[in-house]
Amino acid sequence: MGVYETQGFKMDNSGKRVVVDPICRIEGHLRVEVNLDKDNVIRNAVSTGTMWRGLEVILKGR
Repeated sequence: MGVYETQGFKMDNSGKRVVVDPICRIEGHLRVEVNLDKDNVIRNAVSTGTMWRGLEVILKGR
């Protein structure tokens, strides 16, 4: 299993990778990158945007 860094977060390339970019129906743009394992359970998730919205705080630990 390979590991790489994106925006300072470690992601691995096991399972399936889903990227939604851009999410543009909100003020500013947002990118979400998720790694799913073979059982479709989220292993890692990273969101990046052009302005801070607090989503990272709301979604932490979910």
